[in-house]
Amino acid sequence: MQDEKIIDDDHVECPLYGKVVNIDRCVDIHDVVHRIRIPSILSKEILEIENFREICWNCPHHHFD
Repeated sequence: MQDEKIIDDDHVECPLYGKVVNIDRCVDIHDVVHRIRIPSILSKEILEIENFREICWNCPHHHFD
């Protein structure tokens, strides 16, 4: 997914899910990556991705610029 984009104020294209997701899911992963929240809040689908933290960190939406 080369061209991740913000769909609207409530949805973004997520490279981990491989689809458009609600911004709440994005923020949950972001918080786990920054160790603000515990990983168990995430779905098994995300936790099974070995390098999910790195993928999230490198996502264009990660820093909400």
